[in-house]
Amino acid sequence: MSNPGNAPAQSNTFGVVSLVLGIVGVVGGIFIALIGIIAGIIGLVLGILARKRGGSRGTVLAGIILSAVAIVIEHRRLHPDGGHPHPVVMEFVRGRTRCVRGRAS
Repeated sequence: MSNPGNAPAQSNTFGVVSLVLGIVGVVGGIFIALIGIIAGIIGLVLGILARKRGGSRGTVLAGIILSAVAIVIEHRRLHPDGGHPHPVVMEFVRGRTRCVRGRAS
């Protein structure tokens, strides 16, 4: 589609899809966490691609923000304690393990 007398209009499909997936990720993730994470990741990738292609700044930015929020919400929902680091790392952080020549002892 082109505007008469102007340069052709840029397609902002990735930006709109990113925004929709961000909304789906936040709202749909309330019911099923997997939907939120998948929609959030895909929306974030498409938002970044749309930004590189020079899409509508507001739509793209809203899509990126909502997608990131969906990922964070669903991660916090699946891991309320912040995730599960490796036990050796936790022992080292707590000071119960000494590190000698790169090995835990």
